[in-house]
Amino acid sequence: MSQEGESSAGNVIARRQRRPARPQLVGETIELLRSRLGSGEFKIGDRIPSETTLIEEFGIGRTTLREAVRVLEHEGLLVVRQGAGTYLRSVKDRGILSGRLRQARVLEVLEVRRALELEITRLAATRRSDAALAAIDRAVEGMRSSLGRSDEISFLEADLDIYRVLAGATGNSMLIEIHAFFADALRLALTQIVSIPGVMQNCLSRHEQLYEAISARDADLAEAITKAHLERLANLTKEVLGDVRVGEANKSAGAANTVQSAEAHGLRADD
Repeated sequence: MSQEGESSAGNVIARRQRRPARPQLVGETIELLRSRLGSGEFKIGDRIPSETTLIEEFGIGRTTLREAVRVLEHEGLLVVRQGAGTYLRSVKDRGILSGRLRQARVLEVLEVRRALELEITRLAATRRSDAALAAIDRAVEGMRSSLGRSDEISFLEADLDIYRVLAGATGNSMLIEIHAFFADALRLALTQIVSIPGVMQNCLSRHEQLYEAISARDADLAEAITKAHLERLANLTKEVLGDVRVGEANKSAGAANTVQSAEAHGLRADD
């Protein structure tokens, strides 16, 4: 092959390596890693197999694996030591109930999210600290930056960070624990929703509004914004995904129908 051909091929490979990971594939990889880590093969403090080994074992790309590891590190199961590898930090098993949550229908997950987050946003609006408000602001900026890069995974994590901070701002230890427990199922559900056209733009707009309400300590407005956003998201999910379960592949009926459904429910960037 000529030098020009080799250079062209190298550019193609580089572009493929930089391509953002697909959310559904990342979600599947997270579950594969959970299963492997919970098998008893590793003890706390053990180094897990190398990137190269896991890529070959799971048949995935490097970007997908790194996104999955980042999520598990965020949850406290793994710790990444630069230049030394990735190690098992915790083997905390959330048990049978966690497995049932991951088998739930996406719409069921959204109903539970609504019940939790309406109360969380209401309480957080009046109880939040300046530090919590600053953390929410950073997460909203993370959503904005991720939208600009069309990075669905980072966008989703920033969205989840907002409600993690809001839960903490309530000062209610039970709400904090319940929401953290529920986050696994919610993350998997949202990986199926975030790719629907218009969802990221609408989510950013609603969370910008929510930040302003929390900043003003307006509990009624914060609750109203959250309620409207979650109801619209549930309606869109029902239209596009139907009764799909959290762990199943996206069952939308093609890009054309997805776009029409998004427009029918008013999910626009300027909402």
